[in-house]
Amino acid sequence: MDNQAFFRKVIVLLIIALNGCGGSGSSNRNLQEGTVLDEPYNERAGDTFTTSITLHTDFSTGEPETWYFENIMTFSTVNEIPLKYGYSNAIGGPYLLETLTGGSTIEGLEYSTLYGQSIIDDSMTEFTSIEYVTQTGSETPENIRIDDDFSAYSNARIFNSETGDDIGYDIIEMNFSVITEEKISMPTGELNAVKLSYTVEYNKVTNYTYNYSGGGYMWYDTSNGFLLKTTSDVDYTSSAGIIGTISSVSELLSYSLANSKPLPVVTNTHLENRNMGIITINVNNIFGDLKNGLSYSHKLTLDSYTN
Repeated sequence: MDNQAFFRKVIVLLIIALNGCGGSGSSNRNLQEGTVLDEPYNERAGDTFTTSITLHTDFSTGEPETWYFENIMTFSTVNEIPLKYGYSNAIGGPYLLETLTGGSTIEGLEYSTLYGQSIIDDSMTEFTSIEYVTQTGSETPENIRIDDDFSAYSNARIFNSETGDDIGYDIIEMNFSVITEEKISMPTGELNAVKLSYTVEYNKVTNYTYNYSGGGYMWYDTSNGFLLKTTSDVDYTSSAGIIGTISSVSELLSYSLANSKPLPVVTNTHLENRNMGIITINVNNIFGDLKNGLSYSHKLTLDSYTN
C-alpha cells in the first residue's frame, strides 16, 4: 500500500473533533464475524458537508473560554494545482478541491486525487505538500475487527501560505482501537456506527513549539464510512510558557451528495438482526481525520486568542 495514501481525509475535522455516545449498545457478533473494511464513499464534485465544532479551552494565560463554529465543506474538480505551492505535478490532474468555509470566510483548501490521496493541504496561513511528508504506520488489513489496534506516524514540513517559505514541521503519532458497534443519534437521524478510541501525540515546531497530547472517541457511519462524530481531550503546552487543556466535540450536521443515496436511517431494534457482514470504513480515513482535525483545532485556538 502507498503510505502517502494512508492519511486520506473524509470530512472533516477532530476537533471534527469536530466531534458521544448515542443510542443503545449492541452485540458485537456481526462485527466480529464479518469485516469492517470496505471501500468508503469518495467525495465527488458537488458534494457538501456541514459540521459543527464546540471548542473549550482552559489556558494558564486567562479564563476558560468556549466557542461554537459551523463549517461547510464543498467539493469541486480542478485541472491544476496553483503554482504558488511549488508542486512538481508528480501526480497529474484532474484534482478534487475541498473548500472549507466558516461563515463567509475560506478557512482551508485541500487538493487531492479523485480517490482521496491528499496532495496539498492549505489552512490559508500555512500548508503541507505530499512531496515533503514522511508517513509510516499500520498497513490496511483485509479485515478490521473489534479489539484490533492500529498506529501511524507522520512527519511533515510546513510552508507559509503567502510566501512559500519553509517555516517548520509537525510530527504526529497516533494509535486507535476498534471498540464496538452501536446506534448513535445524529442531526441526520439515528445511524449505525462503529466506535473507535484513539490517542495522539502532536508536536508542531514553527516560531514556537507546541505540543498536544491526549485522545478521545470517533464514530463512523457503517453505510458509507462517513465520520459522524468525534470527541477530543488534550493537554496543551508551548515553548512560550502556555499550558492548558483543549476539549472539543464535533458532529456532522447535514450533507448533500451529488451522486449517492442518503444514509439509511436505523429501523431495526437490535443491530445483531441487521444481517450485515460488511461495514464500510477504511483505516486510511481515520488517520487522515485525526491529523487534519488536530491541525484545524490548533488554528481555531490561535485565531480565537488573537482576534
